[in-house]
Amino acid sequence: MIASRILLLIGMSLALMGSNCDKVVQGYLNCGNVLYAAKGSEGTAGDLFKVDPATAATTAVGPIGHGLTGLAVAPFPDCTIYGTTATSRTNGELITINPKTGAGTVVGPTDEAGVGNHPSIAGLTFVGGTLYGWSDEGAPASSDDLVTIDTATGAVTVIPSPLTTGSTGLAADSTGTLHVVRFDGDINTIDPATGTPTLVVNSAPWANGDQKAAAFVDGTLFAIDGGSGAGSLSSLVTIDLGTGVVTPIGPLPDSIDSLAYAE
Repeated sequence: MIASRILLLIGMSLALMGSNCDKVVQGYLNCGNVLYAAKGSEGTAGDLFKVDPATAATTAVGPIGHGLTGLAVAPFPDCTIYGTTATSRTNGELITINPKTGAGTVVGPTDEAGVGNHPSIAGLTFVGGTLYGWSDEGAPASSDDLVTIDTATGAVTVIPSPLTTGSTGLAADSTGTLHVVRFDGDINTIDPATGTPTLVVNSAPWANGDQKAAAFVDGTLFAIDGGSGAGSLSSLVTIDLGTGVVTPIGPLPDSIDSLAYAE
């Protein structure tokens, strides 16, 4: 995959030239098959980490300056890191995150036109160029719904869903199928057109309480097994979508709340 991306990078660079060439090169450097994790929720500013998916060993990138509720990386060759934030379940915003320093920059509020702010978008993932999120716990109508987010403004468009979730992971596999992992371990696929859930499997056991985030890495579903509140234990796990078995990989820094993979 790396070799094919190098060839693609060279081809695109020659075609674009000028300043656009620099953007493509930077996008390649930002991706590079990296699993990112972030700590900091409930309005507490956190940090960005790189995670080894084989061992759960982490490398600190730097402080984000915001408390995150969700994390996602745009597809290659863009590879911009996005996060959703909240301050004590109010004032939700979309931010971008510098992959070298971890610093967050506000894009705009996660507002739904004519309704209000979505302060707790607990999962983020891209399907193509569309950024999806899962809005729960304190959304304008106190409902749990699939949303799309405008990456230029932060504006939210709701796709109503009957699924209730609590702590939530949202991840798209290589086919673009959206998976929602509930706090109790139920894994559902979600129709992005209608919000209709379909139960896939119930996953267990969750040693630290419940799941906090999810991301696919080369076809395997990874998640964060974490408790609630500041200082809560966190560990990296994989989930077998056929059997529901949760396999621990290793411990993570306390209070990890978001996970995303840059292919």
